[in-house]
Amino acid sequence: MGGSYQQEVDLHTLFKDVAGDYCQTVMVPEQLPNVLDRAIRIAATRRTVTALIVPADLQELEYTPPSHAFKMIPSSLDLAWSAPVPPTDQLERADEITQLADLVGAGVAKALLGKDVLSDELPWVTGSIGLLGTQPSYELMMECDTFAGRRVELPVVAVPAAVRAGAGDPDRP
Repeated sequence: MGGSYQQEVDLHTLFKDVAGDYCQTVMVPEQLPNVLDRAIRIAATRRTVTALIVPADLQELEYTPPSHAFKMIPSSLDLAWSAPVPPTDQLERADEITQLADLVGAGVAKALLGKDVLSDELPWVTGSIGLLGTQPSYELMMECDTFAGRRVELPVVAVPAAVRAGAGDPDRP
């Protein structure tokens, strides 16, 4: 740090907002089991994000277990993990979108917050939209003649002019 290189990033500062409960840099390979176990325990018990910073040069080093008689026994090995399940109303909304897309043969572009609602493996899902979107989603929006949105918070300029023009026309099919 301090070399003013573009690639230099103070990772503790970068992660402190998201992983403020536990953010550690591993300095030697032998340290990894302890900090990893602690990161897992804190993440699981506090239901929060933790971060471990493992420098690239350290990743190339050989790991040797401690030679002393006292051995670390990980306490995170027997933690029960639960799979997060979205609330029922969100699952119902995803089902509505699936039925509509199947019925009319429409494509679906997802906002970043809706990324996990529908699988990208569905044939009519083009991925995310917006600044971090995919090319297929951009093309879907630019070439569509009708736009249906669910909880749309896109700026009006993001919807193509041809679609905006027909949005309020009841005679338009």
